[in-house]
Amino acid sequence: MRTKLLLVLCTVFLFLSPSVARSQTTDSTPDAASQKKPNRVIKERIKNSSSPASLRPTLRAKLDENRKEKVKNRVKRIYQVHKNAIERLGKISEKVKTRIEKLKQAGQNTQVAESLLAQAQAEINQASTSLEEAKAKLESIAESENPKQALKDARNALQIAKSHIKKAHALLVQAVTKIKGLRVGEGKISPTP
Repeated sequence: MRTKLLLVLCTVFLFLSPSVARSQTTDSTPDAASQKKPNRVIKERIKNSSSPASLRPTLRAKLDENRKEKVKNRVKRIYQVHKNAIERLGKISEKVKTRIEKLKQAGQNTQVAESLLAQAQAEINQASTSLEEAKAKLESIAESENPKQALKDARNALQIAKSHIKKAHALLVQAVTKIKGLRVGEGKISPTP
């Protein structure tokens, strides 16, 4: 019996406590006229500020500038990645060239490796020229009237540069495999394990 009475009192207290709290807060709040005053102030601020229609061109200009800046940063990053790849291939080709010269001085037959190296260097040169063309096209995207077409042209130019980089890499790999079996001081080619 006591537990039932206690349960009933707890539920009544739970339901009545929010209404008591609300009555205390409504008594301490200012009257309705003072609540409307902030709304009037906000409406006046809105009227005094420029209209949303007049803000659209400035916002659009800011968005266009941000978009152009992002495109320029992306172009720089893409160009730098491909330029770094071309530089690495150039360094590798120089190392292969010095190795071929050492083998040639030792009396080894390096004609195949030399021809592969020459082809690889030609591909590296073509890749660097096509990358510069792609860079010019990429930079023109932000200022272009038709950005979709400019992006398409830039992608095609970039794909050409990328294909030259891949060909140069493949040729350098072949040149390295041709000279790998040759040893300085030995007159025969040993099989690659």
